[in-house]
Amino acid sequence: MDSPLVYPIYDAFLCNNSYNILSKYCRYGDLITYLIKNFDSITYEQRINIAYQMVSAINYIHSRGIVHFDIKPDNFFIYDIGEDGTPLISIMDFGFSQQIWDSSIPWRTIGTNPYCPPEYFSHSDLNMSFDLFSLGVCLCVIFTGKYLYLPDCSKSPVSEESLNALTEEAKAVILSLTPENPEERISADIASQMPLFANVPDYILRLAQGNQEEDINSICESSSYSECNF
Repeated sequence: MDSPLVYPIYDAFLCNNSYNILSKYCRYGDLITYLIKNFDSITYEQRINIAYQMVSAINYIHSRGIVHFDIKPDNFFIYDIGEDGTPLISIMDFGFSQQIWDSSIPWRTIGTNPYCPPEYFSHSDLNMSFDLFSLGVCLCVIFTGKYLYLPDCSKSPVSEESLNALTEEAKAVILSLTPENPEERISADIASQMPLFANVPDYILRLAQGNQEEDINSICESSSYSECNF
């Protein structure tokens, strides 16, 4: 998919019985490492900008019928730093992803604790709402440094400490993405229009718009691997 929201893959090849991927170089690494190293120095406005990019990336792939099934800060790479110090991020690692549009798929082993929604742990059918819950947990991590649910089990109560550390605008987005009932979760499109994101800078908005058309099969179809001859 041709968008700054999606981490580009240029080629894939087999070498010494190992699959390898040729992709864009991201000098700043992944988002979770950046958060761990710089958490105290990231401004509130920068956190909003990061969150908006994540929401926009999920909206982008969902609008093309793709469910990622492993949304977490580890799977966003920083390809540049914006003019106000905001990390500019792209979503990556579509290993669990599937194009399902508005349908569901039978339960299977996917995702990463504690980003998985409650229905995953009850072995229910899975759909786009899986990503929305994971997105809500990601936003909680971005704003508080803590998981929305305790990491050992999705049945654990929501951490009051995490919620109390949030602004009302951030809390509204996160809680709207993470109801226990999947049907009650708002879409990423609706989330992107909530008051938390009212003052996102124009350059972030432009990056998130993604106005180029692309072939959906580029991310969903099986890759054609070449083989090296070292």
